[in-house]
Amino acid sequence: MDLVNIIPSFGFLEDAPLKPILLIGLYFALLGTALVICFSRALRSLPYSSVSWALLPLAIASLYVTWTEIVSWLFQDYTDFVTGNGPYDYLAKVPGSATFDDWVRESDWFVAAYRAVTEDAYQWWWSAQLLNTAAVIVAFFWSEGPHNLARKTSEKGGMARRAGLASALAFVCVGFLGAMSTAFSLFLIQRQAAETEASSTASLYTFLAVANLVSLLVTSSRLLNPHRSLLLELSTAIFANSCQKSITADLFFCTAISIVFSCAFLRNAVAAGSVTKVKAFGMAALVLVSIPVVGVSVVLPAFLAWREGLVRLKVREIRGDTM
Repeated sequence: MDLVNIIPSFGFLEDAPLKPILLIGLYFALLGTALVICFSRALRSLPYSSVSWALLPLAIASLYVTWTEIVSWLFQDYTDFVTGNGPYDYLAKVPGSATFDDWVRESDWFVAAYRAVTEDAYQWWWSAQLLNTAAVIVAFFWSEGPHNLARKTSEKGGMARRAGLASALAFVCVGFLGAMSTAFSLFLIQRQAAETEASSTASLYTFLAVANLVSLLVTSSRLLNPHRSLLLELSTAIFANSCQKSITADLFFCTAISIVFSCAFLRNAVAAGSVTKVKAFGMAALVLVSIPVVGVSVVLPAFLAWREGLVRLKVREIRGDTM
């Protein structure tokens, strides 16, 4: 295929409707702005934590891998459109008759992407795990974002809180418009929350852990078939198309980042005397063993709920010593 034909002519803006152009432009404008905000906050905080040097490569790698697959999927979607194949076979296009302008006018990337990752129950299983994990990560953004840290300062919010809220929303935008794993990693790098600060989200984390476990059991039960291997079918579904590979890679990166975060917290907790080395080792082993069984969408909120219980206990001990 002649790649030059993909590039629109200058008459493109005159012929194509403004709505798809504006939506696409708004999408990438929001994503670009949010990425600048998130990377700038993360890079400013980079020297203050050794674990950040492990998280930054994960953030960059996740963004590269997920969006390489997305670009590949978009090119394949364009190819299917102009040739009348795949999801566009109903158009009965004569090969070579469709143009880039037609693709922008008639195709819907967002709907097409949703269809690409929900073509069968096995692909939906992976999509559901990422959505459940995203809910936990967004709750974490809200609980320990810079807007809540500003509220705890002597200023009691004000401009600092509003700026922090904008930053928290930027991480959410990167997560939903770019890659949730990229947002998660960058958020952890810039996060300067004191581990002795207790929050009120333990009950929410517990609810998410239970809800995600129920979701996992329900979606998995629908895949049970005596004539098909569940693990084989799920493994095959990962490579169904480039869009599917992108969201599955996002989930795998979220899993790796969660492991790094959990181990780093346990290491710091041992150094602070909050837990013994034996208990920390046991918890780390439990996290590593549980993730392949029930997934990061269940293990991460369960760990965060346990972590907050440990933090509250430490706060009570500190307050008892100072009274």
